[in-house]
Amino acid sequence: MTNPAAPAAPVAVVTGAAQGIGAAVCDALLDAGWRVAALDLQEPMPGALTDLAARHEGRLSYHRADVADGPALMAALDEATRALGPLVAGVANAGTWRDARLQRMTDEAWDEVLRVDLTAAFLLTRALWPTMKEAGFGRLVYISSIAKDGNVGQANYAAAKAGLVGLGRTAAAEGGTLGVTANIICPGVIETPAQADFRGRAPEAFEAFLSRVPMRRAGSPADVAAVVRFLCSRDAGYVTSQTIYVDGGLS
Repeated sequence: MTNPAAPAAPVAVVTGAAQGIGAAVCDALLDAGWRVAALDLQEPMPGALTDLAARHEGRLSYHRADVADGPALMAALDEATRALGPLVAGVANAGTWRDARLQRMTDEAWDEVLRVDLTAAFLLTRALWPTMKEAGFGRLVYISSIAKDGNVGQANYAAAKAGLVGLGRTAAAEGGTLGVTANIICPGVIETPAQADFRGRAPEAFEAFLSRVPMRRAGSPADVAAVVRFLCSRDAGYVTSQTIYVDGGLS
């Protein structure tokens, strides 16, 4: 099968787009010529996205939605389609964390993290599938984490991020003959608001963790976004079902 071409004006959906990795992904895809529908819970449009919208007039739309709520997600995607056109790529970046050791983790904490970090990605995949299939072209990227292999106090987060690997590989298997690729990215220590919070609360623990990174520094959201940009490109048409680490060699 030949490598299918992207539509002339392809549209991508990015969840968890308000800041950090999500905002950087929006920036990278816009620079690559994509139209981008940015989804997040913040209202009004966050400042980082307002700046992008001004730079890329008419090519970025923002939709406030709980992406783990099926009807709310579908309503946002319908709005995005009307604003920008058919949606042929999805970057599942929305995430949250509620850390606690196993014996102290509540059902609520478990359910909330699985809902936002994993169920939302499944709902996005299922929603985009018909349009990607019709176009004969699709790109799915799941933002997992090096924590997928397990970490003290993060049973819920690790399970959700590991689940994204299984979801992504399944999407790759089912999309292989449809022109749909699906890949997983596992960031390590990235300078996001969450990492800044961790560094502020536990500077010694943060520095100890950073010392294990061969490059001896944290990555930037742009480092992750650059990989997303490639995976969404036509050049990545034969790259699928891969788990790619963006962690400075930590893994």
